[in-house]
Amino acid sequence: MAKKIKINTVTGPSDGAALENYYFEESGEGYNFYAPGGGNPLNTQLITPTNATFHFNVAGYTNPFYLTVSTFPVMAMSGSWTDNPQQLKDVPGSGTFQAQASGTGPIAEEAAAANAK
Repeated sequence: MAKKIKINTVTGPSDGAALENYYFEESGEGYNFYAPGGGNPLNTQLITPTNATFHFNVAGYTNPFYLTVSTFPVMAMSGSWTDNPQQLKDVPGSGTFQAQASGTGPIAEEAAAANAK
């Protein structure tokens, strides 16, 4: 089963709260990004360390949200977000996010294997 890593912490202005419960799902050598409830991926290319920035539209918001993933560990991801088209940091409409996997099964086994290395 593919690993799902849900955004559970968002910093910055209230716009960032719209990202809560969006999630990354493992797909081959990278990740896809989904709205709560699933559906089609919101990214057009797999999210990988070399392709870590993408954008998508959120209902109720004029500007698209841009996410940049800065970490790709086994059970958690983090990075920055902005809904400013110029992707300026430290202005209203930008902040950071953290996502964490939940549940057990393959994820716990992967974590144990990673710690054993």
